[in-house]
Amino acid sequence: MEDELASSLSDLGFNTMKSIDVFPPDFQNQELRQSEAVLRRIAETGSDAVVTIALIDQTSEERYVPGSGIYPVTRFGYYGHFLTYYGNWIGSLYNPGYYTTDKVYYIETNVYDVQSGRLVWSAQSESYNPSGLQDFLKGYKKAMSGLLKKEGLITAQ
Repeated sequence: MEDELASSLSDLGFNTMKSIDVFPPDFQNQELRQSEAVLRRIAETGSDAVVTIALIDQTSEERYVPGSGIYPVTRFGYYGHFLTYYGNWIGSLYNPGYYTTDKVYYIETNVYDVQSGRLVWSAQSESYNPSGLQDFLKGYKKAMSGLLKKEGLITAQ
């Protein structure tokens, strides 16, 4: 997700830096767990803003999809006998309903000013049944970039 968002911002002409480049895998180091050390490390990059993205919840919702009945009145030749009538219509007159489970992901995105450390923008979004990570990321980065542009937080450079 971070790679995709950084790529999207880079395409708009912004210099981006990913957290893995600033905070190496040994982030568990006690020095880096101190708030001041984290802020100092970020300030050393010369960045203007920090963007955070977090999956804040994930749910499964079960719902019933009702069946459907159809009655195409163009087929009258099968009415002469019950078995021909039944055999003709049984597969197309009624489609039973079914239960399905929807996956819902709740994502929070925040933008913080590096100099003051204050939150300058925040959004929460929901994603229903994403078909895959790549499809989700494409829509997510487009939506977030669009919102940030619309609200004047970023402009194409």
